[in-house]
Amino acid sequence: MYADCAKARREEPPMTSAMTATLALTLTLVSGGCAALADMTTARPLGAQRFELGVALTFYPSLQEPEIIGLPAVDLSFRCGVADRVDVGLRVSSMLMVMLDTKIALVDAADHGVALMPAAGISFAPLVSDKIVRGGVMVQLDLPLLVDYRFDATRTLTLSPRYTVLLVPGEAAARHYLGGGVTGSFDVDSDVTVAPFVVGLFGLGDDRSLLRNIAEIGVVSRFR
Repeated sequence: MYADCAKARREEPPMTSAMTATLALTLTLVSGGCAALADMTTARPLGAQRFELGVALTFYPSLQEPEIIGLPAVDLSFRCGVADRVDVGLRVSSMLMVMLDTKIALVDAADHGVALMPAAGISFAPLVSDKIVRGGVMVQLDLPLLVDYRFDATRTLTLSPRYTVLLVPGEAAARHYLGGGVTGSFDVDSDVTVAPFVVGLFGLGDDRSLLRNIAEIGVVSRFR
C-alpha cells in the first residue's frame, strides 16, 4: 500500500497491530470451554450502520477449585448497529465458545442508560465438573440487564445483573444461575475504549461441582 515499507510500518493503524497481536494470542490460549460472561459492551447503542470491534482478556477463577485459579481466555467480538436503539453482536472465545446477542436500548440519556441484551451461545468442549473436560456441546442462554451511569462523555460505570441457563451434555436438567457484573469504561481516544470488569454467577439450588458458581475478571478494549 505504501512505496516505502518502513513508512508503511510507521503508518499502520493502531487497531491493525492490536488485532494482529490478539489473534496470535488467541491461538496460544485455546482451552476447554466454560461460560462466557463478559458483556463486551455498555447500555449505549451504537447507532444505525455503526460498527465496533472488541477484544477481552479474561481469567476464570474457580470458586470451588482453587488449584485452577487464573485459567485465561481471549474473546473477540464484532458489533453492528441495525437501528438507532438496536445492535447485534457476535463473540468468539478461545474457550471454544461462540455467542450471538441482540442489545435493545430502553433508556439512552446523557447521564444514564438501560438496555436488555439476550444472548445465546455454544461451547464445543465444556469443562463441566472436577477438572474433567467432557466432549459434546454446552449451550448457554443469557439475559443481562445493562445499566449505565455516565459520569461524562468518556467515563461510564455499567452494572449488569443477569439470569443464565447452561445446558450441559449428559445432564437431564439445565443449570440455572443468577449473577451480575461491574464494568468501568473510559475512552483512551475517540476510537478506543478500555473497560476492566468483574462478573460472577451463583447456582440456584444446585450442588454440582465446577459450574455451580463461576467468576470472571478481565479487561475489554473496544475499537470503533
